[in-house]
Amino acid sequence: MRPVKYWLLTGAVGVSLLMFYLSFFVHTGYAIDNTPLWQGVDFEFNQPGARSRGIGGAFVGSADDATAAVANPAGLAQLPGVQFTIEGRTTTYNSEDVNWGGNTEGKINNEDITDLSFFAASFPVPIGKESSLVGAVFFNKIANSDISIHLPSFKFDPNEKVTPDIIITEDFDFFDYSAENELQIDEYGFSAGMSFWDEKIMVGAGLSVLRLDLSSEFSGSASKSTGFGFGEDISPEYISAHGNSLDVAYRFGTLFHPCEKLSIGGNISAMPQLEYETSYNISIFDHTTFDVSDFDYTDQTQNLNIPDSYSIGATYRIRSDWYFFVEAKYIEYGDLMDGFRAPWGAVFDIGAYNQPGRYDIDDIWEYHLGTEYVYFTGETPIAFRLGTYFEPAHSLEFNAPPEEEVFNPEGARMMEDLLDGGEDAWHFTFGLGTVIQNKYQIDFAADITDDQDKNTFILSGVYAF
Repeated sequence: MRPVKYWLLTGAVGVSLLMFYLSFFVHTGYAIDNTPLWQGVDFEFNQPGARSRGIGGAFVGSADDATAAVANPAGLAQLPGVQFTIEGRTTTYNSEDVNWGGNTEGKINNEDITDLSFFAASFPVPIGKESSLVGAVFFNKIANSDISIHLPSFKFDPNEKVTPDIIITEDFDFFDYSAENELQIDEYGFSAGMSFWDEKIMVGAGLSVLRLDLSSEFSGSASKSTGFGFGEDISPEYISAHGNSLDVAYRFGTLFHPCEKLSIGGNISAMPQLEYETSYNISIFDHTTFDVSDFDYTDQTQNLNIPDSYSIGATYRIRSDWYFFVEAKYIEYGDLMDGFRAPWGAVFDIGAYNQPGRYDIDDIWEYHLGTEYVYFTGETPIAFRLGTYFEPAHSLEFNAPPEEEVFNPEGARMMEDLLDGGEDAWHFTFGLGTVIQNKYQIDFAADITDDQDKNTFILSGVYAF
């Protein structure tokens, strides 16, 4: 009878070939848009595992547990036997106030999330005297968010000049907007790592399926427009986005041990586009004719382009019980802008006569540092971990043209306040871990931001046999 790990490996290879075939389907359609549906969406590109987070996420140059299936598949080759790893994560958020028109404030509320964020089963497969292969099947939670947004109605004062050409002649109530976005992206995959030359060089790769589950709604209440002289009411606005789609991601990693104390690693994560459908019913204002019309499209196919990332890092053993970790990671958040469209905002026209505003999401470099000290009480190790990393702002940002080129300066300012690109954040991490009876590993980590807007707490366990 074939051993269980043979069937696990055979099945994983078969599924990988199927995913490789599926990945060649052609993608069409637009990307995300400028509606509030996408404000505050949070992707989780830190490495899984409490140990990794405790050292500031600087794990790609170590990758010495089953979370290497995602962090750096090459590191799987270091695992001596069968391991099961499971992780739970709680992320808390603070509400964000947004400057809005008429000296009002909108609010963005990101719900706290507790979930099962990672699972992996790794198993060695002997293939020769000088080489070994270790495979792993895994589940990874890339995104899980529940965001609500409220942009309150406000009143333009009579005789207020809101554009170079239009002065309000009577009270005008601006739209009351609300939005809800529930987004989950789950990853199911297989990774494998091989070692060569007495484990001095390791290489690895991973193939996975990402599953999108999206449900979003956006609405705006009707607004009287007679104060602008249009002589008609603007229709209520409504946008919905829904999707359940699958696509394929790839990972490639390497790990090099030039000497006993130093290891250097790198990883590439190539992420897919995930399709969803959007229905629009929003108002379009032509400032040349002062006509108001409806932009009404049903079931527009759009793509959520998950950013690719590239990591390089190193681990240095200062002495037998003290380690130092460093990592640099480049994340292409600009991928989200591929096929970007900006249909929303015409009701308070933020476009220019001849020069439109600019929307952008920046790619970023993250820099991670960490350390781990292991103290023994008898035969039981207790690991103490500290780390930090810098996360530059990477949300959608709107920059209006010069004020003299903008049809509605007040509307442009409102859009700039809403889509401000986010804020830079320093993260400070700490963690504890222990191994019991050489079989059970338990780790805890906390990741605290300098402004307390987002804090993450992770508990993970490993069973080895």
